Amino acid sequence: MQKTFKSTFGLSLLTCAFMATGAAGQSGVNSDELISSLTRPAPLTRSLADAPPVLTAAERAFLLGLPTRGLTIEARAEVVEITEENELPRIDMDLPFDFDSFVLRADVIPNLVILGQALTSEGLAGNRFVIAGHTDASGSAEYNQALSIRRAEAVRQFLIDAFAIDGDRLVPIGFGFEQLARPDAPEADENRRVEIINLEVGLQ
Repeated sequence: MQKTFKSTFGLSLLTCAFMATGAAGQSGVNSDELISSLTRPAPLTRSLADAPPVLTAAERAFLLGLPTRGLTIEARAEVVEITEENELPRIDMDLPFDFDSFVLRADVIPNLVILGQALTSEGLAGNRFVIAGHTDASGSAEYNQALSIRRAEAVRQFLIDAFAIDGDRLVPIGFGFEQLARPDAPEADENRRVEIINLEVGLQ
């Protein structure tokens, strides 16, 4: 079985190097753009008719209580429903994985550093986030479900190790090939990705 790179010392060196250079990720996205994508527009910039729904007390309690391990199928489905109905801010990160692998590639580190900078920014530092892992459609549903959660957990562990983010803020969920980025090309590389969703509930 393949293992993710877990050297905290190595991660710290990589993180410091990329933060020192201020380099944008490979996709050209910077932390400010990520923060904007993961934050709702200010209320005054939207009409009441265009304003997204507000989380109910029950929804907030559910999202705050999400475990970081062992999420049930029912809970996963409820996360999807709440995310879509409430139009929660979300973004697909350019974090490609090799085929049949959950190992973080060296070329995704710049984008992971930018993600870490965004999640530790003043505006987002208290919120919980879903880290959603996705696969392409090669192989069985059961196998891909397991692979997708490992991808989400690899990203989560990097953020914990490199940025000292509280693990309770990061909820890894695997979706297998349930939500293909390219349904027209089920086995395309673009389907092997990670999505970040701002649950808009804070632990502080």
